Amino acid sequence: MTEDTLFPWLSASLDKLLEQRNRLAHAYLLAGQPGLGKATFAVHFARAMLCNQPTPLACGTCHSCHLFDTGSHPDLHVLQSDKYRQENPGLLAEYAARYPKPDGHKSKKPSAIIAIDQVRNVLPDINTRPLMAANRLIILHPAEDLNVNAANSLLKALEEPPSDTYFLLISHDPGRLLPTLRSRCNRIDFRLPEMAVSERWLSEQIDDPSTARMLLEKAHGVPLHALNLANGKSGDGEEQLAKLLAGLSDGELNPVVAAAGLLKDKNIELKEHLVMMQRLISSMIRNRASGQDATSHLHVIANRLNSKVLFGYLDNINAAVRQANAPLDNGLVLEDLLARWQELTVSRHDQRKTG
Repeated sequence: MTEDTLFPWLSASLDKLLEQRNRLAHAYLLAGQPGLGKATFAVHFARAMLCNQPTPLACGTCHSCHLFDTGSHPDLHVLQSDKYRQENPGLLAEYAARYPKPDGHKSKKPSAIIAIDQVRNVLPDINTRPLMAANRLIILHPAEDLNVNAANSLLKALEEPPSDTYFLLISHDPGRLLPTLRSRCNRIDFRLPEMAVSERWLSEQIDDPSTARMLLEKAHGVPLHALNLANGKSGDGEEQLAKLLAGLSDGELNPVVAAAGLLKDKNIELKEHLVMMQRLISSMIRNRASGQDATSHLHVIANRLNSKVLFGYLDNINAAVRQANAPLDNGLVLEDLLARWQELTVSRHDQRKTG
């Protein structure tokens, strides 16, 4: 699935935004968990804003649209960390390749931050008129990869943006952005689509439509994650983590051993483990709030806890995610979170048995 496809759960929001074309804000924060189509929304918004004959969506046939779709429109600028760009190929990555992180710091690993030099390479352009279209679009994806210096540099541009320039900050975790940066943006929150909408869409994308519901439940209702599961691209790591959390709660595992087991897979970095934990705990909270029957042993365990405890634990994970790019001891970070989970769940399990 590529950024070319506008997902059905995005259409109404995009149409509503484009109908305000003459009174748009100059900076938008597209916020929500991965797998909901925020990047796709940004691509379609940018295409329409640069189109010569919008209706209000892009016409798809004008010269501007052809340039846009071939990754060569001069009035679209995209900033991504080198690491994110390499791991997420697509149209936005093609545009981001124009602004790689400078080689000032030689490293074998691609940079996981959007650096100040990348921002500075884009900002001079906004002081001139767009080269071809009536507008200029600058997309940062994900915006939380901005380091502090880069964020402060961008902030100056957001304070006095030119009338023909629009910024889109795509964020999976807006809490990691500078508060001053968030305050300069109009926020658009992306939430889980209704299950019926996601199921209907997913059933049209996969070979066996009868598995759509099962895949969505396994993906905690996130449609693009469910599609990845259908294509065999992901899911094993999250399933392993769910079993591990259940084992900790049942007192069958030691947090230190469990953390070491997770970190054995060198292809999965600390941040990816933490994001999977975010999704699992968020799923437990949604399941509890909806009053639905527990669909897994892990949900049964979560139902022993009150919502305040689950939200508090999610805050712990969010804090770890915000620090994930810092030079931390990965083992200690995971050990601490897993030990905390065991403490929360085992103690309540024991209380039930003795109550």
